[in-house]
Amino acid sequence: MVGIFINPSTPQKGGSIPEGAGGFVQVIFLGLVYGHLLLKGSNLISDGSELLLLIPSAAGIVGSVVLPVLGAVPDGAIVLFSGLGPGTAEEVQRQLTVGVGALAGSTVMLLTVPWFLSVLGGKVPIGDSGPCYTRQQRDALLNLRNDPRQVSREPNCCVSDGVAPDHKIRISAAVMLATCISGYLIVEVPALLFINETTKIESENLAPFAWGGAILCTTMFIGYLVLQFRLAKEEEDLANVAAEEKAIMLAQKLISERQMSLGGVLSFCSRGDAGEGNSAQPLAEQDRMTAMKSRLKRLIRPLFDKYDANGDGSLCRDELAQMVGDLGERVGGELETLFTEIDQDGSGSIDYDECCDWFAKLVNQSAHASHSPRHTRRSFDAAVRPLETSSAVPALSIGAMVATRGTEAAGPSATTAAGAEGGEEEDDDDDEEQEWPEDVRDLPADEQRRIVLRRSFWQMALGTLIVLLFSDPMVDVFDTLGDRIGVPPFYVAFLLGPIASNASEMIASYKYATKKTQKTISIAFAQLLGAACMNNTFCLGIFYFLVASRGLSWTYHAEVMGIIVAELAVAGMACLRVHKVWHGALVLSFLPLCLVVVWVLKVTAFEGHEA
Repeated sequence: MVGIFINPSTPQKGGSIPEGAGGFVQVIFLGLVYGHLLLKGSNLISDGSELLLLIPSAAGIVGSVVLPVLGAVPDGAIVLFSGLGPGTAEEVQRQLTVGVGALAGSTVMLLTVPWFLSVLGGKVPIGDSGPCYTRQQRDALLNLRNDPRQVSREPNCCVSDGVAPDHKIRISAAVMLATCISGYLIVEVPALLFINETTKIESENLAPFAWGGAILCTTMFIGYLVLQFRLAKEEEDLANVAAEEKAIMLAQKLISERQMSLGGVLSFCSRGDAGEGNSAQPLAEQDRMTAMKSRLKRLIRPLFDKYDANGDGSLCRDELAQMVGDLGERVGGELETLFTEIDQDGSGSIDYDECCDWFAKLVNQSAHASHSPRHTRRSFDAAVRPLETSSAVPALSIGAMVATRGTEAAGPSATTAAGAEGGEEEDDDDDEEQEWPEDVRDLPADEQRRIVLRRSFWQMALGTLIVLLFSDPMVDVFDTLGDRIGVPPFYVAFLLGPIASNASEMIASYKYATKKTQKTISIAFAQLLGAACMNNTFCLGIFYFLVASRGLSWTYHAEVMGIIVAELAVAGMACLRVHKVWHGALVLSFLPLCLVVVWVLKVTAFEGHEA
């Protein structure tokens, strides 16, 4: 790309920017421009890939594979272009320290600064049983602190507030540590054995290990993506099961309290797929019938037992009339006809299986009606009508509840009906759902999909193009800036590189944390640990490829040690069940600690062996 961009070096080194204060200001200006463009490119990649989450058929692969890969593209591009430049081996060796600095800075800064900000943004009061994520817990703790019988003491937020991510964060930290140790030591250990050899002999002996490191990192990279995809699939399946269980329990509660009519039961049971609020593909007919019957039997069992007054396992005419009447239907003179229809074996009583068969028949009729071209969400909800008996309360339409897979956001009626349970969980069970862009929100589904796919792909393509174009000149700016101020380019890239390439990830993790739930703080931490895993595999693999293909020696001992120390420290902190504010401040201190470790090792243990 020489000739397209301004060479920030001095004329003596083949550049076009003069020495002195004026030239230094020009270099700074170039860095700001390139940094801004890289930030824009990173945001375009992030925004475009997140749009794909709106497409259910792609959501799993996007969230577990596409997002992590595209998030690592800016760092990988800086590492790549830092080793592709022309020049002698010594010049390439020096410029590659910019890539090492960007890699180390991205890894360590993502594990420290946004970690602290996430703890600060997501902190809640800590009680005896841990952080208080529900309103009831917070109110109880506040009353306890205000109790005059307790020792009056002003709580210090550094020790009294914090967060509690779930146990999966410890697993993520272990995966990060495994990729770090195996990824870096496969080359670092043999490099230490050849440290006293000449540059030529060292590079020749180290090349097979560098190739092996590239292969190992590539293998771990693919394995990590496969692992994330499987975990995402398992989590989705578990969430669907849990949501189904919650929906059935709420429906049973509404039936027992006579707040759901027969139409409501049919509306609920006929939805054997994910519901209208979920854009997932509908189940096959046989699977839909199986899901419907399973849901129906679980829903009907407590209803049947309630009206089986004598406990003989069957319903007589009076018991059937009471059940149907409480579900909002007037049978009157049609009772005998209805009873004969349900009593298939003519035994004079209705057993549980016959009752389920009758409900299944009604559900099938309702489902066929709902699949007609004229059927709409409004007409389906209208089936859940108020009870007609004088003592009844209005029936609840649970269409919204079913459509959102059993969440408690079913409107004011659902909140009232759910009682105290909903209030206890409303702060903790905060489901994160993607919102459609306003300009496509009211369009037909096919049109929405087409527009979102087109917008997503052009954003990701444009963002990737910008990152690839401006990573190379940004590397030159870092190198020149370090040369002008007399600081090794590693430190310049370490501090400035992540600001351009990882700012969007820092902001995203903080925004998640500020929602102040265990789920969102876990997402914030997992995102940061996942980014470190991508650097330990994807970006490090690119770095090893450059070392092996260009026949370079290994002069990055201190930098590797600094990265390993920082990741070890963060992994240890991630094992804590509760992260108090002062724990977050301690994690933040690992950033300058890493720089100190690198500097001390460079001037002591590895003096004369560093670039």
